Amino acid sequence: MYCYELWWCAYLYKRCVLRLKSIFQWDEIFYAAFAINVFWSKIYSVDYSSQADVKVYVVDYESQCDLKVYKVDYSSQTDGNEGFWYFVDYASKADKKVYFVEYESQSDLKIYFVKYKLQAGWKNKSKNIYFIKPLAYHHQYPSRILDCGNHPLFFFVSFAKNFIPLLFSLVF
Repeated sequence: MYCYELWWCAYLYKRCVLRLKSIFQWDEIFYAAFAINVFWSKIYSVDYSSQADVKVYVVDYESQCDLKVYKVDYSSQTDGNEGFWYFVDYASKADKKVYFVEYESQSDLKIYFVKYKLQAGWKNKSKNIYFIKPLAYHHQYPSRILDCGNHPLFFFVSFAKNFIPLLFSLVF
């Protein structure tokens, strides 16, 4: 009887996931919901736009930007996703490659360089998707393993994986 109950939970879970996949673009929802606080912060400036992950335009005024950036001296100072960028010398050491465009219309992100660390941060938080590492990152690039075992959300995700089938079996 226990095996049948597990099969039924798995069936309902799969049915609900397929229903959600048909409504939404599942990858975007997964990355938005489970992107643990691991962010890109080591930046390399490339020479060609085709090499870039993000196209960036530097604005003249703070009020026009999406992100206020403070250039730090050491990579260890790039804590979180608050606009602290460390520029590396080699593309292989970079987390994100950016290309500085000439026109605002060509850019994915508008930045403004600030003088003080306390001024850095997002003005338009909808653009921070360009600098979030998705949870599935370590599956795509096995050489860079994402260690999220100590993060509080990791427990929630592992708990939710086991709890969701049970929840759906009670609802349906």
